[in-house]
Amino acid sequence: VDIHGNPFLSGDFSGWIIVNGTLSISGNMKINGLVYAVNDLTYNGTGTGEIKGLAISQNVRDTTATAISSDDSTTTGNSRIKFNCDNLKPPPGAPIGFSVVPGSYRELSD
Repeated sequence: VDIHGNPFLSGDFSGWIIVNGTLSISGNMKINGLVYAVNDLTYNGTGTGEIKGLAISQNVRDTTATAISSDDSTTTGNSRIKFNCDNLKPPPGAPIGFSVVPGSYRELSD
């Protein structure tokens, strides 16, 4: 999944972005909440874009680690990732807890 520029109507996004794969974020967007990628996460922020909450990358499909650094030549401006526990709360309407429904998943072995 690629998110470019600032695609959110209000200018800021509040909630969870969960991707079952690779996530690439670039541009001057502000995200308040959880950013989670099962595989790689690439964050090339520009200007004053930021992630306030938590960014997680599991790298389960390959062995290349995700690296996000303010010294990265692709990150320009004042973009940041700032931990904020309050922004990790479930969005309105989302359940507070999760449970696995029997038969709704399948475990795969390598």
